[in-house]
Amino acid sequence: MRSHTIVDVSIPGGAFGKVTGIGWKTNPKHTNWTYTNKSDTLPGAIDKVVIVDKSARTPGLVAFSAAGKKGLFGSGISLSLPLTLTVGFDPPLSVTGQCGQTAFALCEMKRGTVSCK
Repeated sequence: MRSHTIVDVSIPGGAFGKVTGIGWKTNPKHTNWTYTNKSDTLPGAIDKVVIVDKSARTPGLVAFSAAGKKGLFGSGISLSLPLTLTVGFDPPLSVTGQCGQTAFALCEMKRGTVSCK
């Protein structure tokens, strides 16, 4: 199996700005963080990231999702299915710079949209 990077992006920090439409929001319990970017300048074509703290049930566990629009990933993405995702957290979300990786068992591509679970 051939391996290559399809998207390598750093999502910037900072609170959501109503004027720019860019930044992070959190819920009142600080267990759910959502990054949105409504501008035409998207980091790696990623316009939404959601991180959910699941550590109350399993210590250190988080759920992660990312969505992107208008990305020019090319036909190479279909050659890379199923996909592997690597996520790293910098402070203050992670004091130690924790990271995680998962390979998705099920990925499908329909009309230019890739969905993995």
